[in-house]
Amino acid sequence: MRILFTDGGSIGNGSASQRARMAVFDDALGSVVVDRDLGSLTNNEAEYRAISAALEYARDQALGSVEIRSDSQLCVNQVMGRWKVKEARLAPLVDTARRLLRANGGRIVWVRREENRAGHFIEFGHANGPVVAGEHFAPNAMKTSAPISAPVAAIPVAPAEDSSRARDGYCVRCGEPLARRAVDHRERRTCTICGWTLFDDPKVATAAIVSVGDSIVLCRRAIDPGIGKWSFPAGFVDRGEVIEDALRREVHEEIGLEATVGRLIGVYSRPDDPVVLIVYAARASGTPRVSPEATEVGLFSPDDLPEMAFSRDQRIIEDWRR
Repeated sequence: MRILFTDGGSIGNGSASQRARMAVFDDALGSVVVDRDLGSLTNNEAEYRAISAALEYARDQALGSVEIRSDSQLCVNQVMGRWKVKEARLAPLVDTARRLLRANGGRIVWVRREENRAGHFIEFGHANGPVVAGEHFAPNAMKTSAPISAPVAAIPVAPAEDSSRARDGYCVRCGEPLARRAVDHRERRTCTICGWTLFDDPKVATAAIVSVGDSIVLCRRAIDPGIGKWSFPAGFVDRGEVIEDALRREVHEEIGLEATVGRLIGVYSRPDDPVVLIVYAARASGTPRVSPEATEVGLFSPDDLPEMAFSRDQRIIEDWRR
């Protein structure tokens, strides 16, 4: 689903000299696709104009269903029908946004101010022009700041969904507490207000059975779990890292050898364990050494193993010997 960020704001909000502007940011293109002066409108009016402009853009460009992301809790909750529309002047704008959203078949969600990619263009000047010294568009009248004169390129863009915040028990979209509900065949943490669901991802790890002749290289673990026991060189795969590269890195970090990755031995997982372990056969060169993660390195016959750290280690060795 295409993501469109929207924002609107007004300089001098509520005054006779107020001047409003809106922007729509297409996440797939990485650029502002609507950048428009709105004349004498309030912050909330500009926010609604931006939401409708994004949905009209999606319609005109035949984008299909889109996800609108706005940092205005008022607009998001009013469009969703959770909050009443108390200002008569906003009612037609709310109705237009609702009609366009229904026709689009998409959804609207709330994001934090610093996550709104359209907001950066509103706050830091026109999308296609320089920052005007002394001016600052404040889409949320409760969040004003001093004039800013930094270039747009210097503005950091945060990810729209911060899973660490969800793990603290709060929805990354609307900030409400999460509750456990049955979603897609199992219990998951879900927002009772907007329906956002946290899907906990597994942790991917990789290990190597490094063979030297008829023996294999094991290391005595210096850290828990399994501290003081023996196992294979292993570790977690970093996000975006190729698994074979992670394996070579872990072998070098733990025991100081340069590994040549061989065949895949197996992929191992267990119920209620978030770790998925991918094991390869490997050869290695160099001189082994200890590390903060391994207090000893040794060669062992597969038929005469020391006390292993994990119950699945024996199965892995059996799979390797096939």
